[in-house]
Amino acid sequence: MAFALVAIPSRFPNHERPIQQDRSVFRDAMQRIDFPGFFLFLAACLLLVTALQEAGIDYLWSSPLIITFLTLSVVLFVAFFVWQRIIGHRDTLIEAVLPWRFMKNMVLMGTFL
Repeated sequence: MAFALVAIPSRFPNHERPIQQDRSVFRDAMQRIDFPGFFLFLAACLLLVTALQEAGIDYLWSSPLIITFLTLSVVLFVAFFVWQRIIGHRDTLIEAVLPWRFMKNMVLMGTFL
């Protein structure tokens, strides 16, 4: 995160928008970070990986813990994609974790998957 704050230009990718001179670079960068999207994606991935790691070793695939982890993971992934769609259609300074315009490009999404 420290590297990103230093390396990314202050107005990237919104070069056409004027920047307010009285703000610090750190404050401007912190306002552009998509914290809800980051935490939704992180939680969904952690639950999915934990469920896949523990299933069949310490717990049965049909155990309530594994089913709960998988269900919560799916719910959080759906919430993540809904949030990315909302952020993608708003005119805000927040930069989406996964911009919606990427999801429209099937070649790019195939590469990501």
